[in-house]
Amino acid sequence: GESGEESGQDENVTPQHSPPWSGLKGRREGGRGGDSGSNYDSDEYDDGSCPRPSLDETRTDDSDGSGSSSPDASPARAPPRPLHRNTGRQASRPKAGPHGAPQQPGPRPAAKGHNSSRSRIVYDATRPRYKQWRGRHRFYFGGRIMMGPNVKQFFLTLGLTVLTWSSFFVFAYPSLPRFFPSVFAASGPNWPALALCAFELLGMTLYLVVTATSDPGIIPRSSPSHLVDSMPLEMKERMNYCPTCHIVKPARTKHCRQTDCCIRRFDHHCPWTGNSVGELNYRDFFAFISFTFLSSLTNLLGHLNALIADVTSVDVPRSGLTEVACPVLIAWNALVAGLVGALLAFHCYLVARGQTTNEWLRGERSGMPKRTKPTCAENWWNLCCEVR
Repeated sequence: GESGEESGQDENVTPQHSPPWSGLKGRREGGRGGDSGSNYDSDEYDDGSCPRPSLDETRTDDSDGSGSSSPDASPARAPPRPLHRNTGRQASRPKAGPHGAPQQPGPRPAAKGHNSSRSRIVYDATRPRYKQWRGRHRFYFGGRIMMGPNVKQFFLTLGLTVLTWSSFFVFAYPSLPRFFPSVFAASGPNWPALALCAFELLGMTLYLVVTATSDPGIIPRSSPSHLVDSMPLEMKERMNYCPTCHIVKPARTKHCRQTDCCIRRFDHHCPWTGNSVGELNYRDFFAFISFTFLSSLTNLLGHLNALIADVTSVDVPRSGLTEVACPVLIAWNALVAGLVGALLAFHCYLVARGQTTNEWLRGERSGMPKRTKPTCAENWWNLCCEVR
């Protein structure tokens, strides 16, 4: 009975002085831990000038300041903590320093999974640099040779080249006409034709390997920047920012999805070489398709001549293998000559205009003003004689 009377007395205790936040609308009764008290919870003041605060628990202090609670003393409430201007929640109280002064807040840590502005691309000194490459290229011979991700396509192209020329030397070379019979012996090797075929074969193979293993103009990656990451998407697109390489791409630069690298003056990704074509290896690619067109044209004419010579010959008996293989090889070389010839003509058009394949597909110009835009002759000079 006594405990009930005491609890009833505690619930009916009223503060002697009204608190400064007594203007809040609405009150609710309750407490924590079984203690009685009243907490104020409202959306705003009577005049609507403040959002809803969350008040601390009611506490009572002794009149002498010793900190011991007394049931007869009036409950003194702690003032509400200020609200955060962005979240609307109560700000945490600053921790006390060594001499009682409030501790100064330190640098705000970066969010989990977010790169801060001071983060850097760190390489392990104990491992070779090529093993820490962040692109999709493949390295061979201790990092001395770099190739694209599609290595199988490169070897497929190399195998087709060897197979095509092997069939040429088997079926077409023996029946080739002899040039300069007065200079070269009629019974020996056909040196002019052999030199021409060797020149085309070596040129085609050499530029295929160089295009597949050379640097197309890769721009190294940079460290991520918290300042740039916090920018809106429209501003990043306007400043031509690459979120993968964390760089501001120069003019005519594009991020290649196959190699996962930004390439200067990106033209296209060639599936036959397995590598991207850019500023540094475009000349090699142009020479490769030129030699491919000449080689296919030479093979086409050689097999056609061999078929005609086998059909029209009277002294030499006909070969059934030649009559079967030559039409297939003629069709194959005609197809290659037509497709590669069209590709070569298209790139001649792009070189004359100073444009890349990527810009032509996007409907963009060369990105240079008319005053400084080079002429057709200057574009061809830059392709053939410019030092890269």
